[in-house]
Amino acid sequence: MLGTGRLIAFGLVLGVTTMLPGAICAQNKTVDEAFEKAEFVSGGELKALPPLKYRILRPEKVSEDAQYPLVLFLHGAGERGGDNQAQLKHAAGEFLARRSEY
Repeated sequence: MLGTGRLIAFGLVLGVTTMLPGAICAQNKTVDEAFEKAEFVSGGELKALPPLKYRILRPEKVSEDAQYPLVLFLHGAGERGGDNQAQLKHAAGEFLARRSEY
């Protein structure tokens, strides 16, 4: 179990932001730049399913010896869409602005 001093938010983001995706955050990165685009492609019996697009915000500094929690944010209907961009509307900016605190 990690103490709060060692907790680093590691966000798997299916939707998130209080800022527009082009807004500059404290780390001098836009929300769109900070939340990396990625896809999960299933295999085996599920390989007929389309890829699952998601965004991920990694810790600023990562140690090989540390364990990090995974914070999963499930977006609401207002952020739905298949462009992997609409999900950055309503919380991603807040996650990005507070990343260094955790």
